[in-house]
Amino acid sequence: MADARSKKVLSALADLASRTNYVADKVNQLREPLGTGDIIEVPNIGSLTVTANGATQTTPQSVTTSILSCQASLHPAIFAELPAADQAQLLDGNWAAQLASQALIQLRNSIDTTLCNYLAASLAYDSAAAYHDNVASDSLAIADFANAIGALLAQGGAAMDNLAVFLHPFAYASMVSISGWQPNGAAAEAGKLGIPLAGSVMGVPVFITASVPRRRTVASTAWAIVDAANTHTITVAVGHGIVPGIRVTFDTVTAAGDIPTTATVTSVTATTVVTANTGVDANATEAGTITIEGCENLVFDRSQVHVGMQKMPGARIVPFYDKTSDALQVSSLWGRVGRAGYARVLMSPPSSA
Repeated sequence: MADARSKKVLSALADLASRTNYVADKVNQLREPLGTGDIIEVPNIGSLTVTANGATQTTPQSVTTSILSCQASLHPAIFAELPAADQAQLLDGNWAAQLASQALIQLRNSIDTTLCNYLAASLAYDSAAAYHDNVASDSLAIADFANAIGALLAQGGAAMDNLAVFLHPFAYASMVSISGWQPNGAAAEAGKLGIPLAGSVMGVPVFITASVPRRRTVASTAWAIVDAANTHTITVAVGHGIVPGIRVTFDTVTAAGDIPTTATVTSVTATTVVTANTGVDANATEAGTITIEGCENLVFDRSQVHVGMQKMPGARIVPFYDKTSDALQVSSLWGRVGRAGYARVLMSPPSSA
């Protein structure tokens, strides 16, 4: 039988979960994952063979899935000291509702952050910056939004009603001076959890969320400066999401390879990031960190991004092995996948205007 305290929290979660409004809630919802440990596989349409009804029998097909490795177990633990008296009282009062609210907010923020990083670093990645606008992270202008919206609408099957903009709060600070900006004059819905609808630009809704990547960091394993070629080449793992034109800084174990002031990325490959450098020849195989000096705001077609997520989070009590107390764990199983070309990154300065 489930722990009575878990049931108490679940009853509070059920109501809250029906009133959430996050990035993950804005995209197409697929069926729930089957259980912990499952791999969520969303096949491409082109990988399935469709035959006329009753015409032939087909052998089992090998389904080609997305390049994305879906995460099927995201279990952030919300720790709380729960004495035995609380179990006897079934946590009567406001404790369960308040803890459920904070747990759900943290869980959904975690999901949103992972989803936004996936959109920015994976779905919108192209070595020629084909899916980036205002890549130099200058102040936002109406032309930047027009370019992003126009490029999305040029994709087959795209529709204006499916587009949405997700801005970091620092990017939102400059919106008030942009022509075409229409603020949302309605009051926030009482009891609603999640990201606010701030307004619209060119008819596209604009949401504000700190889950949008800001000063995203990428780990590196080596660097090399070649004075004759005027290059500083940094070795990174596949999936870095950095494109030419983005401005970065670089910090290494030794100062020789540092890029302390903002430099512009001149080219990238799957495992390298190159900036200009006129220093003396040097190289090192050592850890480092690239920092993208900007906010990677997102403009995408919600009908082409999909999330498989539990409609209701799970809750259970986990005993501490070295204490006379327990932890409340709230978890959700989810995965995500999308189509390249239907998500764009709209860069903006890393700090407020």
